[in-house]
Amino acid sequence: MLGFIGSLGLRGGVERRDGVCCRRRRRSALNVFLPPEGVPKVENGDGEEEEEEIDLRELRRRSATTSVETLRLGVDELNELYEPDYTDRLKYVLKPDEQFSTVFTWESLIKNARELELKAWQQLAEEEDLTMPTMADIIRAENFLPEMAIQRAFFWTSDWGKIKSLVFRKVEIFGTLFDDFEFELHRGTEEWLTGLRKYNVPKCLCTSLSLERVERVLEDFKIRKFFHELVTIEDEAEDFGQSVLIGCDKLKKPPHKTVAFCDRPEEIVLAHECQMKAVALIGAYKAYDFRNADSSISGYDVLGIYNVRKLFAEETSSPELQPEPEREVSA
Repeated sequence: MLGFIGSLGLRGGVERRDGVCCRRRRRSALNVFLPPEGVPKVENGDGEEEEEEIDLRELRRRSATTSVETLRLGVDELNELYEPDYTDRLKYVLKPDEQFSTVFTWESLIKNARELELKAWQQLAEEEDLTMPTMADIIRAENFLPEMAIQRAFFWTSDWGKIKSLVFRKVEIFGTLFDDFEFELHRGTEEWLTGLRKYNVPKCLCTSLSLERVERVLEDFKIRKFFHELVTIEDEAEDFGQSVLIGCDKLKKPPHKTVAFCDRPEEIVLAHECQMKAVALIGAYKAYDFRNADSSISGYDVLGIYNVRKLFAEETSSPELQPEPEREVSA
């Protein structure tokens, strides 16, 4: 928490006491000629140093939408920041589905996204006369950076200079193939997004692609209107966990009320670490790979809004009323 306050850029006598950020009040804005000991402390009539209290919650709220370089909020901060107030809780009594939010990965939306990666790597291998990678190699390389994938997944070379040149060439090939590639949505995607829109459930798409490319593909499928926010490479997320937290921040929803739709076991784990519910799409990985997922599906056509409610049923259900024990009344 101290690191969080320090990252906000408050300088000049900033302290934290009892969960409240305190800043010393200066009587003069002109500090040109200072004594060697620095700015003197201002004392009130009781001899105590006068302080100006700043609510830590309001401080986070003002800084929640700052740029990437200045601040990253954690899970607990986002849960506290976007906890519904009294009026929101009253609204959720009538419209309970609006308290939830959803985040989608690129692979959980585009069925053949890995085929584009495979084509790019295979064309690179053909140009450089290297071992031709398979889909199993692409899936194994998903947990690596491109440089590590060349060295540890494809076993092409260990020369770092050669590795960097291969990565640059792969990026060029990927961009060329992307423009002419025919993408395919998972089964029932548009119907599921329409159902979420009907019940006013916010949606966010998280991907490592550029914003221009993502919006172009979504517009081609006519589903851009369904997504309230997009998290792309311009947001500079380091991993999937940070990406979905940025999505929650953009949607202004707490992570513990968010459902993440993924298709990789590692993403399921990261979603749970962010206190989210995780729904796995069976495809590149088998059903037994998603033993820790909250639910596993083969397509969105099997989902309904009641499935989202069911994921949070234990948390949102009210406790059963128990009869009070009888009391003896003395005469």
